[in-house]
Amino acid sequence: MVPDPGSDPISPRKRLIDARREDEVFKKDKGYRKFAANIKETLNSFDAKLQDWADYISFLNRLLKAIHAHPSNVSILPSKSVISQRLAQCMVPTLPNGVHQKAIEVYSAIFNLIGKDDLARDLSLYFPGLSSTLSFASLSVRPLFLSILENFILPLDPKALRPATKAVVLSLLPGLEEETGEDFDRTIQLVDKFRTAIQGASTEGQGDEFFWQCFFLASLTSSSRSQGSLAYLVRRLPKMIAPASRRASTHGEAGQAISLTKLPGAIEAVISPEPGLLVRSLAAGLEHDQILIQRGFLDILTSHVPLDSPVLQERVKQEDLDLLILAATGIVLRRDTSLNRRLWNWLLGPEPANQEDSESEPSSPTSANSEGTITPRGNYKSVRTHYFLKFGLSSLVRGLRRTIDMDNENSLDQARPLRICQSLMDRWEIGGLVVPEIFIPAINSVRRYKAISPSKERFREVLRSASVFFDGIESALIWGKIVELIISSLGPGSRSYKDRHDFLDLVKFIVGHFNLREEEMLVVHIPTAVLATSSLILSRIEADKESKQAKDVEWNSLVKTAFEAIQMLTEYLPDSEHTKKRRRNGRALESATPAKLKALSIVKSIHAYYGQSQASSEAIAAPFTPTQIEGLILRICSNIIDLLIASRSFDDEFTPVCSLFVKSLNRARMIDFSAVSNLYPPILALLIDQPTKSVPVSHKTMCITASVAISMYTNELVIEEQYSELLEHFVNYLWLHLSPTFPKYHVETVRVLWQLQASLSPLDRQIEALLSALVAKDLEHEAMSGQLADPGQKLSILWTHTIQQHSLTSDFRNLTVPSSTKQQTSTIIISPSDKYEIMLTRPMLLLLGALEDESSALFIFVRGWIQTLPTVDRLLWLVLSGALSTDIFQHSSLANLIKEGAPASYIVQQADDLATCQFYVHTLYNVLRWSYGFSSALVAPNIVITSPDDSESNQGKTTESFQNVVTNVAMQTLGVRVSENTPTTTGELYKIQKDALSIVQMILSDDHADQVAALELEYPLMDFLLASLDSKTPFLQLSVLDCLLSALKLRLQIFENAEVEAVKETAQTHRRNTSKDTIHSSKPSVSTERSDMSKRPGNFPPPPQLQKCLQEAFDSKGIRPVLDNWVNFLAQVLPLYSDAIFQVLIPFVECFCRQISSTFDDLKNMFSSSVAQVTSTPESALISLMNGLEQILAQAHDQLLLAEARDSSLKSPEQAQGLFGSMVSGVFASETSHVRSATANDRLTVILSFQDTVRICFQIWSWGSSSFVSVQDQASLASFTYTSLRMRNRARRMLEHLFNAEPLECLEVVVGLWQKTRSPDRSGSTSIFDLLHVLDGSMPKHTIPAIFNSIYSRANPNALDPIRQSTLTSELADVDVAVFLVEYAKTLEDDAMDEIWLDCMTFIKDVLQNPFPHRQTLPSLLEFTAVLGVKVDNTNFGDKRKMRRELGDIFMRLLTATFTSKPVGFATEDYSESVETANYLNATSHHKSATSRPEDIVSLLALIVPTLPTVLSDSDRISNAVLAISTNVILPTLKSKRFPKMCGVGFLELLLQLSRLSGTQKVWKKDVNEVFNDPRFFAVPVATLKQYWLPLLRQWTIGDRERMPEFLNRLSAPTTAGIMFGVGASSARIEADRKTQLNLKRIALLLISSPDDTFTTNIATLQNRITDLLTATSASSPSSATRAELYLLIRALVIKTNQSHLAPLWPSVSCELQDALSAVLPGSENKNYTPTAMLQACKLLDILLALAPDEFQLHEWLFVTDTIDAVYRPLDYKPIALVDEISNQLGAKTTPTVGPRAESPTQLSSTSLRRRPLLPVGTGQAMKESDIAPLVLRPFFSQLSIYAFESTYQTRLVDRDACIESVLFDLCDYGEGG
Repeated sequence: MVPDPGSDPISPRKRLIDARREDEVFKKDKGYRKFAANIKETLNSFDAKLQDWADYISFLNRLLKAIHAHPSNVSILPSKSVISQRLAQCMVPTLPNGVHQKAIEVYSAIFNLIGKDDLARDLSLYFPGLSSTLSFASLSVRPLFLSILENFILPLDPKALRPATKAVVLSLLPGLEEETGEDFDRTIQLVDKFRTAIQGASTEGQGDEFFWQCFFLASLTSSSRSQGSLAYLVRRLPKMIAPASRRASTHGEAGQAISLTKLPGAIEAVISPEPGLLVRSLAAGLEHDQILIQRGFLDILTSHVPLDSPVLQERVKQEDLDLLILAATGIVLRRDTSLNRRLWNWLLGPEPANQEDSESEPSSPTSANSEGTITPRGNYKSVRTHYFLKFGLSSLVRGLRRTIDMDNENSLDQARPLRICQSLMDRWEIGGLVVPEIFIPAINSVRRYKAISPSKERFREVLRSASVFFDGIESALIWGKIVELIISSLGPGSRSYKDRHDFLDLVKFIVGHFNLREEEMLVVHIPTAVLATSSLILSRIEADKESKQAKDVEWNSLVKTAFEAIQMLTEYLPDSEHTKKRRRNGRALESATPAKLKALSIVKSIHAYYGQSQASSEAIAAPFTPTQIEGLILRICSNIIDLLIASRSFDDEFTPVCSLFVKSLNRARMIDFSAVSNLYPPILALLIDQPTKSVPVSHKTMCITASVAISMYTNELVIEEQYSELLEHFVNYLWLHLSPTFPKYHVETVRVLWQLQASLSPLDRQIEALLSALVAKDLEHEAMSGQLADPGQKLSILWTHTIQQHSLTSDFRNLTVPSSTKQQTSTIIISPSDKYEIMLTRPMLLLLGALEDESSALFIFVRGWIQTLPTVDRLLWLVLSGALSTDIFQHSSLANLIKEGAPASYIVQQADDLATCQFYVHTLYNVLRWSYGFSSALVAPNIVITSPDDSESNQGKTTESFQNVVTNVAMQTLGVRVSENTPTTTGELYKIQKDALSIVQMILSDDHADQVAALELEYPLMDFLLASLDSKTPFLQLSVLDCLLSALKLRLQIFENAEVEAVKETAQTHRRNTSKDTIHSSKPSVSTERSDMSKRPGNFPPPPQLQKCLQEAFDSKGIRPVLDNWVNFLAQVLPLYSDAIFQVLIPFVECFCRQISSTFDDLKNMFSSSVAQVTSTPESALISLMNGLEQILAQAHDQLLLAEARDSSLKSPEQAQGLFGSMVSGVFASETSHVRSATANDRLTVILSFQDTVRICFQIWSWGSSSFVSVQDQASLASFTYTSLRMRNRARRMLEHLFNAEPLECLEVVVGLWQKTRSPDRSGSTSIFDLLHVLDGSMPKHTIPAIFNSIYSRANPNALDPIRQSTLTSELADVDVAVFLVEYAKTLEDDAMDEIWLDCMTFIKDVLQNPFPHRQTLPSLLEFTAVLGVKVDNTNFGDKRKMRRELGDIFMRLLTATFTSKPVGFATEDYSESVETANYLNATSHHKSATSRPEDIVSLLALIVPTLPTVLSDSDRISNAVLAISTNVILPTLKSKRFPKMCGVGFLELLLQLSRLSGTQKVWKKDVNEVFNDPRFFAVPVATLKQYWLPLLRQWTIGDRERMPEFLNRLSAPTTAGIMFGVGASSARIEADRKTQLNLKRIALLLISSPDDTFTTNIATLQNRITDLLTATSASSPSSATRAELYLLIRALVIKTNQSHLAPLWPSVSCELQDALSAVLPGSENKNYTPTAMLQACKLLDILLALAPDEFQLHEWLFVTDTIDAVYRPLDYKPIALVDEISNQLGAKTTPTVGPRAESPTQLSSTSLRRRPLLPVGTGQAMKESDIAPLVLRPFFSQLSIYAFESTYQTRLVDRDACIESVLFDLCDYGEGG
């Protein structure tokens, strides 16, 4: 039978029914009408603004008196809704207990009047006002409240009590907090009575189930009442202890099936129907912030809910048990001993009954059973350990895994499970079982966090926690898990390669980030892991070989990753300090390597070892000793190498396995030769087959193979004969890779050669012999073919890289010559290292022998090489030391000879000795002959001569230069005599002396060729050159070039005269300045290296064919082998073009730039490609071409300076004044103009050439930057580094010369490059500034003035001296140069300000004198001034106070000039147009520099404003600057008709920065106040509001607390007095509504923008205003149209205010929500609530349910079903909550409409990790009011109750950001202007 709706406890229709009953009685009974009027009059007195508590008592007395005057025949209370609301307002904490007592007395009178049945029906009216009493009641009020509950509430119908059960429990729990209180026993008894009374409401046989479920919900949702919950649970919760038989079964296996236990009824009542509520209630108590409460709940777990309880093990879901155990273990983070002790007792169970048995033999989680077998988790003797293993381990592991697998950006949340695991290790019974399961996931979570961490510091915090956790774990466990990862990644199975790579990446992460330097790890575990990895790789290779399966690309990548991990592991291993023991016989040793073990057997043994180590507490013997591991690794690696060589498979695994083999072999303490495969045959076969293979083996493979051979030889795995055979093949192969046509592997090849040499003894010169044989063979082939000098180039490369590598560690320049007597052998020593002689002596002597035949190509190369060799001193010493080793120089007079300079007599006895001496001396002569004199190193005193008599003291030591030693040695040959017994040696001696005298002549003389000018040989020579450009023997050209050059020099001598030197000196004197007082006083030349013809630049006309010859030659590829000689020739003949250089300059520069660009591209392609395609020598060719280009530019610039000097001499400042003087000036004016025009054209030609050169030099200089390294072939990275560094240095030197000559023009080219290469990653702009900082010619003191001149040349050229003006050939605007000036200034060091300060001040002052021409650059100059101020503040030069004052004055003048020249119009910027500005501001905030700068000044001001305190340093100036910005920018923008659309990001950033300046509040607060009061303010987009306006309003409200009272005073209470009728009344009401709506939104926005509880002092006033406005009707002014904004304000107030301040507001809010929601019902005629207001009311309820304030939970049952009935509904369930009833009504009355629906609770639960409102952000926007109810409210009401219950059940934290965002969206949407 369905009860009558009118008698329902709570029903949305009951008010209509009550109203009808009241009307009927009112019409019939006169006494009732009088009674109702008396009640109404009394209630009206409450609205008269009660002032103090006495007014409240007076009101209650009147109300009580009116109630007592009710007619005896009437039991209906009129106006009961209002009465209940007023009584609730009297039961607030802020009123004294006297008011509370009187209010309870009124409640008693009402309950006595209406009776039990009406009270049951009206319980929703009266009980919410009473429910919070115990939370604040005094001792005198508590008994009265309890009496009310006992006498009136408790006897009610259980059906009426059932919906309010949770609220009843919450109302009584505060009375249980003080267990010693007077009312504690009475309160707990009252709870029991309610528990008994509610049982009667069950129609399905439920007993205490419903009460316990509501109790757990109350405990779960209200943390402030946890103390009361704890007290009740301790006394009433039944103990859920397992039976004795069950506990006896704890010795069984873990995880075995447990039959369901039949539980007592009391326990069943606790866990039915949802046992998860019990778990969550306990978990909430365990996570409480008070230790005492946590301790109490742990005691409950130990005493009432042990871990083996059937409830936890059988009835509770697995996830719930995980949640409980995880919450309990989280207590360990408190580090409280008492808490930990209770936790251990709960996890480990009770102490065993037989203490002696348990303590007699201690055990651990890693012990084996009596039979010695190991269970899956171990069979443990410890009863308590097995208790945890059986009942808690799995849940704890699952809970920790779930927490670990959640990726959190917060470092504390990410590190929390790691810290828990670390603390659990304090208890070995628990930690020993948990850590093995958690270790890998925990470390993997740290690796994942590295990728998502917001910053490196956050990651380091997590890594520190992980490191502490890692260091506390046993080494065997760590490496057991690592080995498992390795087996999983490389072992057999169906895992994907992605997972396998992930496992190996995790291993690399562990090795790279954690401490692995424990002794046990280094000795046992790391080698074992390496052995396991290599064994798995070997097994896979063997399997592929047997199955003849093709190589898998993914497998190769996996192996590469595995070897990377091995390499990281082996880096930890120290080098062995033990003497290696080697065995060649077959006798077995104790540590001998097991020879028959297969790879997979090794892996199985290692895996079994680590498995036993984890399962046992005793030490388990390792399967292999360290020596055996070393032997196994060697054997496995050798097998892999053998298999790979046999299959000719040299993929990713070959190089790393060879490296592992070499490293293992070198550090092995004992080598068992029987265990290592003999790799000699396969390596030899590989070397023999190499020359015949169509696809050769890579250079990298051969290098690593050489390392293997070296290691085998040094460890005696191959004998000397075998190694010698290998050496021959290796040297032959490496010799081929020294080819100059392919410089990719030069550095690597030389390194391998020296590694081979290092493996031999110092006296063993096999490498030298092999190289000599190869050189001799190549020389013979070269002599027969006449081709390129390949052996010479190879040896030069070997020499260059050998000396370079040795010079990094040794100083070869200190040469010691200890002299001795004839009886004491004289030796010459290179200190500290003479390694290069061991391998290079004989090959270099063979190479130098080529100087004999001057017609050979090799001679040409060797001569050119010697002339450019920077280490010629070492080459000379190589020859000189050989000469001094002969008997001729081994005599006692050598030291005396050096001192006296006179030759000593010596008689030659042996012809062989004389021939040897002749060879060395002649070679020395040839070297000196073609080396063009002595370098600075040869002239410096580097050779120490030691006298044998004073060898032990410094007195006998003298220092001589190389030049002196060579001279004296040459003179020594004059004293040599031939013995009569050896007459045939006369010719040899003559040659020796002739060469020696020639050496002396070269040192002392400076002669030139004879005069042959009359022959005019230059013409036929040029014709021959043109014909032979494409010849295959280009070296013949060198002789021709020498002849041609000599002929041209001779012809030039005819035109010499004495006036040339005078003209040149005059030109040097009158060179023009390039800057005013700051740039060099005269323009220097590009290059200081000039030929001898440049010293005599006569008027000799060059031959017409010479230009054609030069251009075609440099355009030809055939001259590349002799390009250096052509460049030298060009340098010598350029002075011939002294008068015609400008006509040929452009063709020459284009030719060189074209060839440089092409050659540079070839060089780049060579190093970026792995295939050799280049046949020329791009490296040397590029340098030669750059040398030639530099020579041309130098000559042209010199001629330009001479021409400008001649022009300046034409001016006559001392000419006489007057008529004659004027006439003369006029006559020469036209001529001067004509001359200057020609000179200007010449200058333009030179400048254009300079610009092309600067651009291409910048490309070359940028090649070696980090961005290019990643795209190069990694195998030749060392050679690339060497080559790119060499190219960069050459380009830098050339740029320095260009900048020294024309700083302004070159700088403009650089600015243009900077403008074009700018990118979002700032790579281009950074490289430009890096270049400027490394150039000597572009120091700040030169660059800054040049930039100023560039700006002047474009903005105001008339103000600049013409000689300092730019040619304007670069496509740059003055704004571009000004922007570059700012960015360049930012990159300067602070100390550079001392150099540029005066120039900067002079420039800015000049600009301020006439700012109009510079109006476009003024904003950038303003920023430049700010940059100067910041940098000057960091320095200490000059008078700092004066400088600051001067800078402040200039800044203010610049600011004024900027605003004057660019008025208000610049500030306009739409949101759609501000994307670039936003990117700019973001870039500058992160990089401190602009990547794409906007042109508007607003964004620049936003960057400048933070620096104002530093720049201006005076508060008055700062205020004036802010005032100027406000007047010219802020106010015009805010008052614009386009506001807020024109308030772009830059403007808002500026306003925000102004708000952060101290002392300027008066200026900007006025502006903010005006804009905030503008009705258009709420048209601002939400994103802008959050990012800019909220911080701004926060600053505004914090600094001025009067803002809130001001807006509150604008709110007026609704009134109907004075309301007119007609159109005027409607307009006045609408205006009042509009103002009230805007003020409500402003107050809400102030609350949202301010910190929490900012306006607590205004809460009372705010609540009064809210209460007043809630009384508005559709006819009042303001009307009920303000309801939506009022609900918005309440939402903001609830979010930002502590709930303790909101107690007086809940009665009004509760009543208002009920009325608003009831208006949704179909047929409702309440005009006070529009659909928009109803939607906002729903959002308010949604927010309240999400935030769940403690006080609102007492009212929650009025709106939603907050009990278990929301999910587990009884059969006779009928909706009682308001929302559920409305949902039913809407479902019955409303037709479903297709449209968007709110998200379901299931969707929200799965997508959100935090508790959010059900209605998504922005719900209802752009929706018709008629669609709100069917499309939004209907689904909302249908889902709200269950969603609220699920949110509570999931125990998630509230997402306050989502709540705030929903309020902001509604603020910017509803209302006028929104």
